[in-house]
Amino acid sequence: MKALGENPYPFEIPSRSLAIIKGKRQLFTYSLDGVLSPIPDTSFEEIGASVWAHDFTSIGKVVVRTSTKLYELTESNELQVLGGPEQVQGPKFVTLAEMPASNAVVVFADQGLLLLGSDGSLTPLAGSEVVDVYQASTLINALYLSTRNELLFAARNGLFTVVDNRTSGDQVCY
Repeated sequence: MKALGENPYPFEIPSRSLAIIKGKRQLFTYSLDGVLSPIPDTSFEEIGASVWAHDFTSIGKVVVRTSTKLYELTESNELQVLGGPEQVQGPKFVTLAEMPASNAVVVFADQGLLLLGSDGSLTPLAGSEVVDVYQASTLINALYLSTRNELLFAARNGLFTVVDNRTSGDQVCY
């Protein structure tokens, strides 16, 4: 466990019955049977040290977020870049929030709000151009309101909701 260094940070991944551990210099998986294994090509020189892991069961993906890229943890416990080749020089990612009833994940980035599809694609979220996420670090939190299937969040220029019109219909107040 020396490879983990001081202050390792675990992320629970219930859908895979494992944890992703942010170690001293790279990422590891920790299985239920107590096996600690390095994830290939995840040194902080390669992916950066600012790392978060998310278990998004509604789209069937385990997503590892760095400040500049999104990755999927594959079934073979390797990282694969999400969003296609345009993400090589892509946005700075701030946070991600799941809307389970819509089978959707909203990506908050300095270039705007994006929708992460189950196929790994990233597409701009319709209507999000009014949200000022340029100073995205001011994003306080994104709260999923399960009874309404809405995502409530604060950005620099106000309080906003992400609404799925398929479930909320035309009775939505923006």
